[in-house]
Order: sequence, then C-alpha cells, then structure tokens
Amino acid sequence: VTTKGVASTVELPWDASDSNFTSEPTGGSWGAVDFLAPANVDVAWTSGDEDRYLGTAMRLVKLPGNTVGIIVDQRGGFDTIVHAHVLMTVQGTTLVEAKRWVGVGGPFWSAVSEVDGEVLHHEVMFASERGGPDQSTVTAYKWDPKKLQLTQQQRRAPISMLVLATYPSATIAQQALDSSTETRLDGSTCLPGIGVFSSSAFVGVKGKAFLGAISTNAKYATDRAAEIKVCAKRWKDLTVLSIK
Repeated sequence: VTTKGVASTVELPWDASDSNFTSEPTGGSWGAVDFLAPANVDVAWTSGDEDRYLGTAMRLVKLPGNTVGIIVDQRGGFDTIVHAHVLMTVQGTTLVEAKRWVGVGGPFWSAVSEVDGEVLHHEVMFASERGGPDQSTVTAYKWDPKKLQLTQQQRRAPISMLVLATYPSATIAQQALDSSTETRLDGSTCLPGIGVFSSSAFVGVKGKAFLGAISTNAKYATDRAAEIKVCAKRWKDLTVLSIK
C-alpha cells in the first residue's frame, strides 16, 4: 500500500468468511514462529467461527542481500486445524511470492521462521496418541538475492531439543505424559507442546523414546525449560540439546 493506493497484492491460500475481525495471540501451537514461542509473541486477525474460522498473521523478516521478506501465516478449521504459510519478498513496489506451504488435515502442525538468514519450515505430525511416536521435520531454504528465488538446502542453523526424560518405549513415554497432572496458576497444563519422539531420530538421546519438544529458536527452548522446572518439579532434570 502506498499513498497512491494498493501497489501490489499476493493471493493468500484462504479468504476470510466475513469482514468482522478480532485479534488473538499466536504463540505456541497457533502455527506462527515456533511451537515453544510464548503466547504473546505476536497477534493474528481472525474471522468466522467453528468451520468458518480463519486466522491470519504477518511478520517482516530480513533475507540475504538486504531483501525484505514477509511471512504470512494462516490457520483455519475447527475440529481439524489446517496450517498454511506464504513467504513473499518486496521487489521495489511489487510483492513477489517466493514459496508457499499448505498443510493437510489431521494431526499436523507447522510454522515457518527465519534464523540467521535461513528460512526454516518446521512440521510436526502428532501420532503418539495413535500409537506414536510423534514426528518432527525441519526443512531449510536459502534466499538467492541474485536469482531472486528460494531454494532448498541442507540445514545450517542448529535446532534445539527440549528433553524431559527418556523411556524404553513410546508407549511408556506416553503413559508418563498422560499421568502428568501439574498445572499453572490459570489451570492450564505445565507441559504445553510436549510430545513423544523416537530417540533414534536424534543423535545423543538415550533410550528408545523421550518426552520433549523440537524448536528452531534456542531462547524459546531455554525459557520453556526454565518454566517447566518451576511449574512441574518432577521434570527438574530436563535438558536442552543443540542439534546440528
């Protein structure tokens, strides 16, 4: 938008069902930034309810070559929440779509973040309640300012892994999570975002399975670890690992 009007637009995956909007926080499981992000990390605009619900959030990011990027996150649905993300760049007065990620229904969560110039798409499939374990995938992309395109590459940015405890099986790990009754002062669980993962998928984790979470933001992982230690003292031996 300029003083002369709308200069450029990019069509988003989904349109709002009506023109009545309200705001809501986008931390954690909302599907923007990171699963361990605090609840007040950003704000989304929402419309509709139940199956007509749609939330949209936007963030500015800095890409290589002093390129200004815009990440738009959307999520919609009621019983099954579906996530979508669009990365666009500002070229003069024109918005150019670099890539979009549109999720599928089911037990999936996703987010897109920028870490040290690298674009990371993080997707989690929650399968532990169906026999597990949960699965976490982080795919890295690099913006080429000369070719003006985004290409997939081997991840350079480390990711953080919050490990509460290890177990001999995913079933036993899920039972331990189900038996955790510690809550915050507001009545919510002390362990939001904690899942059951296979230890074999990560270097340096003992046992067959572990309770924890994967994060693309080291500070969010460290802050959540400190919060859990205070809120649920049975997990006082939890650790935060950096995965190359």
